[in-house]
Amino acid sequence: MVFNIRSIFLSGLGFLFLIAFVSYHIQFPGLNSSSGIEPAGRIFPYAFPRIYDKWFQRHEDTRQFWFEVDVLCEVVSILGILLSGIAAR
Repeated sequence: MVFNIRSIFLSGLGFLFLIAFVSYHIQFPGLNSSSGIEPAGRIFPYAFPRIYDKWFQRHEDTRQFWFEVDVLCEVVSILGILLSGIAAR
């Protein structure tokens, strides 16, 4: 196997992302879950207004998500762990 600067740099970058996603996955329940310090459901409409408008549906004068924001954050963190683990190899 030939190692060059580019492959070492990309593997290192993948490893850094792996650490970041694992750290977020561990800290998410206490910080951003629906029962955390700052619930992601409150932040989501301001951080991602286009996604919020597209995925939320009007139902009896309230906006309801077709799935929980907590589930979305869990899936994104697990997907990030898997992809950065592949990149770090």
